[in-house]
Amino acid sequence: MNRTRLLWGVGVVAAGLWCLGGPVQAHQNRHDADQFVEQLEKKLHLTPDQTTEAQEIAEQTAKQRRALYDQCNTQLQQLQRSKFDRIEALLTPDQRPEFSKIRAKHEAKQQEKAATRAKKQR
Repeated sequence: MNRTRLLWGVGVVAAGLWCLGGPVQAHQNRHDADQFVEQLEKKLHLTPDQTTEAQEIAEQTAKQRRALYDQCNTQLQQLQRSKFDRIEALLTPDQRPEFSKIRAKHEAKQQEKAATRAKKQR
């Protein structure tokens, strides 16, 4: 039983780290794409046509990264809900009210973090 919980926890952490390590700054993709192309222009002396094409490529990639981030974030939220649901199923009726408080506190904290991230995106 403990091994199953450990493996489940490792899976959740690994998924979170993958998402956070990759497209965590998805909200900056457009800005990053612009900076990347500016850097290429300066260092490689791109022609106007090359600059236009590089910008299109960078913008397409930024959109793909954003979609990947959104997909990953949705999957992590589903995984988190599943974790809480599975743990709740293990509990006795006496334990469930306290667990509901813990879950509500955790969800409020997650919403607060999401709001903070949304503010940074602006």
